[in-house]
Amino acid sequence: MYITINEANILEHYSKQAAEHPSQKMTLRVSHIKDVVRHGDHIAESIGLDSYGKAIMKITTYLHDYYQVLQIAGGAPDPHLHHSDPEALERVLFGNNQIDLYASGLSSYDKLIIKTAIAQHAKFAVELPEDADSSLRLFCDLLRDADKSAIYELIKEPVYVLRNDWGFSDEQIERSLSKDHTAEGVSEKVLADFMSCNCILNADIKTPADWAISQLGYLWNVRTEVALRSMLQNAAVLVDNLPFPPAVTNTVRNCYYHALSELVLTRK
Repeated sequence: MYITINEANILEHYSKQAAEHPSQKMTLRVSHIKDVVRHGDHIAESIGLDSYGKAIMKITTYLHDYYQVLQIAGGAPDPHLHHSDPEALERVLFGNNQIDLYASGLSSYDKLIIKTAIAQHAKFAVELPEDADSSLRLFCDLLRDADKSAIYELIKEPVYVLRNDWGFSDEQIERSLSKDHTAEGVSEKVLADFMSCNCILNADIKTPADWAISQLGYLWNVRTEVALRSMLQNAAVLVDNLPFPPAVTNTVRNCYYHALSELVLTRK
């Protein structure tokens, strides 16, 4: 099994989309994809994948947000489909064998692995049948770890994210106050979900502190040690840079310590 990744074609595609449709959103998405590729390479090396496994990992990371780039550019066949929807992937990468422009030597099974991993990467947890092939599950887990690791590099500046991505004002951020002024600090459901080792739904995020805890929720279900170490380090930076009142910051910090206890001490 020998796979050749045509990185020049992939990078040319993303560069063309970015040049023709310039925006901060496009710039951040293409940059994120490259970050996920970098983390994927590191993870693949750390767990000892062979050349075949590394190639599958690289093409999967390069293409995991392919449809989202098309959505930002206005060129997606159906802009309402989620970027990891199997139908979306079929229409732009697999149904017309577009993926062959970006990698040669892929078998039908290789393509199934790539498509499955991309389809699963944005879910709270991998949803595969119990008897699913171990390779399918492995690359689903590895892509999720690489994606989370890249996302975690961006949370070290919480004020920027809260202001620009979530639309909170400086006052709301400093007080951890909801936009409708009905909630302050950490919402009860968000805290309960996190302490139960569950990820946080975006719909449940009411305050800036809720967002901070939702980011800590990404730590659950990390599969590789190298990804977990990287994410825990960045989570510590996040907690140290929170602009909330002391009591609220302490609540978020206690959530971080809870994650440390669950994810580090229980692994020893």
